[in-house]
Amino acid sequence: MTHVTRHVAFYRSRTKARAPERRLAEIAEGLDPVSEAGAADLVVMRRDAYDALVRAAEDASDLAASRAVRARYRPEDYLPAALVERALAGDSPVRLWREHRGLSARALARKAGLSPAYLSEIETGRKAPGARALKALAAALGVGLDDLVAP
Repeated sequence: MTHVTRHVAFYRSRTKARAPERRLAEIAEGLDPVSEAGAADLVVMRRDAYDALVRAAEDASDLAASRAVRARYRPEDYLPAALVERALAGDSPVRLWREHRGLSARALARKAGLSPAYLSEIETGRKAPGARALKALAAALGVGLDDLVAP
């Protein structure tokens, strides 16, 4: 899965679901604790209630993981859907990230220490960037190297 497709999958996976914490509380209300002298506490429940409890606990864990990811999410780290579509159509990732960052070609070339003509050749696909140029562009755009490689 390419970096761009991971971003598309991330956007598509952001859906609302019923709160698992609420489902856990509903299930817990129907439990019947059993205690005998000298024995460990036990809880007796129907199988369907147990299965629902397991599913709700898994959902709660998934929700916590999702919230942790969202806490780290910064919109500027992802291309908007329109630019993702252009990337999938074959547009230059360097050009897309440059536009997303609001930089002119001349400003990006200056920031990356490249000539504007060389940057133009990279963006139009006439030349493949060397390792140094790719690293400089990634640093100037604030993205990873894999973001600048076409899908």
